[in-house]
Amino acid sequence: MLLAFFYSLRALKIPVGTQEWLCLMEALSQDLAESSVDKFYYIARALLVKSEALYDAYDQAFLMCFRGGEAQAQFKQELLDWLDRIVDPSQRPAMPDIDPLDLEELRRRFQERLKEQTEAHHGGNYWIGSGGTSAFGHSGSHPSGIRIGGPGGGRMAMKVAEERRFKNYRHDRILETRQLKVALKRLRRLEETGTAQELNMGKTIAQTCRNAGDIELVFTPPRKNQSELLLLMDVGGSMDPYARMVEALFSAAHASQHFKAFKYFYFHNCPYSRLFLGANLREYITTEELFRRYRKSFHVIVV
Repeated sequence: MLLAFFYSLRALKIPVGTQEWLCLMEALSQDLAESSVDKFYYIARALLVKSEALYDAYDQAFLMCFRGGEAQAQFKQELLDWLDRIVDPSQRPAMPDIDPLDLEELRRRFQERLKEQTEAHHGGNYWIGSGGTSAFGHSGSHPSGIRIGGPGGGRMAMKVAEERRFKNYRHDRILETRQLKVALKRLRRLEETGTAQELNMGKTIAQTCRNAGDIELVFTPPRKNQSELLLLMDVGGSMDPYARMVEALFSAAHASQHFKAFKYFYFHNCPYSRLFLGANLREYITTEELFRRYRKSFHVIVV
């Protein structure tokens, strides 16, 4: 079973190598999982998965190898065929006056229904089916329950059969202000400025070694960020849908304290012969003046 788990992970494009797998075997040999499937789930994930974006694929492989037999025994194809019937949400009954059940009681009753049920049931209050007020199935009304197949909608289910713990992370998430601040720090340029007044531990140790142990303190000027930022932003027209994103960038740059200087100007469509001091495009400076005023040391971001 463990070997099948290894190949299932590789089949789902999870880069599991020999070293990671041997670490897992070592953890199992020391009984770190304590014969618990749940503990094994977390130990194996911690050792085999290198990125949170792969958690969903890991869950699929784990479910396939360690829950698959149980799931096949519980959810026969015949039962899943019964649940294919989709109930019109408008015909869903009103919420009944039923006390909600805890998860352990739901699981106990669910096992009983699986052993007893021999045919399809819809719209009832006891069997596994669709609609109705039963705690098992889908498209029904119950203050708690286990959803099996079909759509949800009511968001009252305490458990969804074979639900995976994770879903794929999005790759199109837009940077927010905090992340933009971190990204802007990559523009730092640290240089030694001023008088030599900071103790340089690395150079002090090196010089002391050269002196055969005779301590010699080495002082150097403090290193300060000398990077400067010039932000040029397009406004109006086609930029309107991106206003919130540009505002986040502007806020991050404005709030950053590590730039030696930060200047910003606006333009419309393209930086022509003039750049504006405000989004109303009234006060301006010429592009020629901009080149003369700001040195080559400035980083320029054009949006």
